[in-house]
Amino acid sequence: MTYYAETPIYHEAYRVAHSVRGRTIPDYEALVYNGSMLLVNSQPLLGQSLTLPQNAKYVGGHHIEVPTKPLSKSLQQLLDRSKNGVIFFSLGSNIKSKDLPERMQRKLLDLFGQLEQTVIWKFEEALTGLPRNVHVLKWAPQTSILNHTNTVLLITHGGFMSYMEATYFGVPIIGIPLFGDQFLTMDLVVERGRGLRVDFAEDLPYRSNARQASSIFRHTLAPPAQELLHWIELVLHHGADHLRSPAVQLSVFQKLHLDIVLLFIMFLWFCSKVLKVIRVHWNTHDVEDDRKTQ
Repeated sequence: MTYYAETPIYHEAYRVAHSVRGRTIPDYEALVYNGSMLLVNSQPLLGQSLTLPQNAKYVGGHHIEVPTKPLSKSLQQLLDRSKNGVIFFSLGSNIKSKDLPERMQRKLLDLFGQLEQTVIWKFEEALTGLPRNVHVLKWAPQTSILNHTNTVLLITHGGFMSYMEATYFGVPIIGIPLFGDQFLTMDLVVERGRGLRVDFAEDLPYRSNARQASSIFRHTLAPPAQELLHWIELVLHHGADHLRSPAVQLSVFQKLHLDIVLLFIMFLWFCSKVLKVIRVHWNTHDVEDDRKTQ
């Protein structure tokens, strides 16, 4: 089922890139079973705990620059003086805040205006009638803002990259999933108690859970970007046959567990024979008893 679901996505993502270079896109199933290394853009604490073979490595967070890029002078000053905290609102790059219905935009501004926190809203156009605590930026350095100590909340569309960045910097999340995997991502956030609602009381779990997840995310042998380069160089120089799972070499007979099925069938056949012998024995015993009574 996974094969049939993923194959169209694979062709859609890589067909154009291969055709531009005059290459034929490899068969997806052959690529999966012959791959030397699988680099997973995630971390165990972000998703479900999966048992992976040795040639699958987590490199989630490799895109996060540490230290983060410095903020502009004006933005740095804004965050520094926001002692009640900063809320960063961004719907990512695929969804535009300017495309939200105007009525919804005004309701959000009214809501943000009632908060004591500073709200930074990534918005692609100029907005009028902004509350004093709301600031609009056409482009915002998300990781640098999340890294600031005064940032207390990220309102996001629920993209996995935003979830990863917020977890790394220990910022709770309110998600507004709209399509695709965003719903699953926000389910994971809520399940782990790392976000759901706007509440900045220190005794509630969202802030502490986010900080704990951040500590786990950062506690690695090497930064994800360094680990990513390490595994790529390893494969290029030495290959990764020693890391590949022996399961890829199994025959179809073994993959489908036909040996176990055959053994189970033989066991059932043996049980049926035993039951047949027992039934014949009891029937014979009953006949002998009837003769004795006569």
